[in-house]
Amino acid sequence: MAAEMVDELLFIKRFRETKAETELKKSRGELVLAQQAEREAEQALDRYVAWAVAQEQSWYADLCSRLVKLREITAVQEDVVGLKAAERDHRATLDQRQKAHEAAREQMELSMRRMREASTAREKFVELARNFHSMAAREQERKEELELEELASVRREREDWEGHDG
Repeated sequence: MAAEMVDELLFIKRFRETKAETELKKSRGELVLAQQAEREAEQALDRYVAWAVAQEQSWYADLCSRLVKLREITAVQEDVVGLKAAERDHRATLDQRQKAHEAAREQMELSMRRMREASTAREKFVELARNFHSMAAREQERKEELELEELASVRREREDWEGHDG
């Protein structure tokens, strides 16, 4: 395995880690937005329920305070049914927001797991690359020592040869 290949693989591992980090930041942002949307839906439901209860009580108090015709009672009952339908709509919205919040939480957990895995893979590969480069450097030093020994041997032989001629 050439040093260039090791460095290229290390670059890929770092790229994947950066990509996982970007995904994690994005999922954190989406989780914050989902939490906020759920909280707002819950508050809207609470406000609506309080308003609807007060409205219904007001309507019935009005009916009870005077003589009324049957159609007025029927109209109030229909209005109360409308209030209940609107409350169901608010609850359905809250349910959707809770599901979106849960999905965002699960996505963030998945992103965190991917980030940990990418970081671990990069760390292992950094160590592998360090070891590879260290071995390559030792091998280069060994080759240089052999070349120096060979050069010294040739030099001694030349000196010996020249010593015999003279």
